[in-house]
Amino acid sequence: MSGWLWSRSASKQEKDQRQQELQEASISQLRQLLASADGELAAKQLVQGGELKDVTEMVSNLYLRRWLTARNWDVQNTYTCILKHAAWRVQTMPNGYVDEARIPMLADKKNFIQGVDVFGRAVGITQVRKHFTKLSNPHELMLLTCYNIDALVALCDRTKNPGCRIATMLDLSDCGLANLDFQALKVILDTLTSHYVEVLDVMIMYNPPLVFWGLWNSFKVLLPEATRNKVIMVDPADIKQLQDIVPQEVLPVEYGGKAKLLPVDEAVRAFKLPPYPHVPELMSGPSSSNGVDAVADIASDADDVADEAASSKGVSSAQVSGISESAVLAAVQA
Repeated sequence: MSGWLWSRSASKQEKDQRQQELQEASISQLRQLLASADGELAAKQLVQGGELKDVTEMVSNLYLRRWLTARNWDVQNTYTCILKHAAWRVQTMPNGYVDEARIPMLADKKNFIQGVDVFGRAVGITQVRKHFTKLSNPHELMLLTCYNIDALVALCDRTKNPGCRIATMLDLSDCGLANLDFQALKVILDTLTSHYVEVLDVMIMYNPPLVFWGLWNSFKVLLPEATRNKVIMVDPADIKQLQDIVPQEVLPVEYGGKAKLLPVDEAVRAFKLPPYPHVPELMSGPSSSNGVDAVADIASDADDVADEAASSKGVSSAQVSGISESAVLAAVQA
């Protein structure tokens, strides 16, 4: 290796080493700040709010690094944000979860949780055409967002994805101006950036209509660069992008896979995700055409799908499809 190439390589290694040392020092400083009475209270609030199982998790390297990364490694600002977030969490979810009775929007059946992709990220889908701006309630939408994200985070494969990052898709097919609610999108992204930091790995805008682009180009400049970089557009002609990262047993038929869409409230019961077991039994019948009956339909194909899922490289059948007989039985009996 020539001298100048070796010099550049050594310089980069030194820079990386120095950056790592600075980050470790920042984590240590933040941990010391959180050892205060306010920090101890925040840890208890996060446990009561259902985000953490134990107060020690708040000062883990994983948790602190996630918050510091989201706040550009500003220790004091990160400390303040964690305290505010903890107070918000316990106020919003005093029992540790979002009660379904507070989210009438669940009846719209526009949000779905399917399973995990090849990277261990939980996959969530929203069919935007079922959302109407004039009927939108920002507070309820925030609660629905929390309900969805808490379930998605719990579903992540922690072996492949220890940071529990999630992948979401907004299906914009057949949307008109009445459905394109950018205020709602702002609520979702604000909730993510303020309270679920570094959880969103990618947000796919699927099949955006022509009317979407002008609104999006005006809206995206208001987003932080880090958030903008997580949003990608996918045309139905490029559906292979989805098929390459989402197993067929997880990807719904509508998007080139073999799975049936599983509404989020049914997924909570099938996968036993938060707020399970604090959920009522889903009612079947005409008023809930996509309710427990849908889970029962999935059960009829459980054996075949489970076998296919088990053969998926590195992904268990329970994680991939979540529709084994035991899971479906739990969904019906929840």
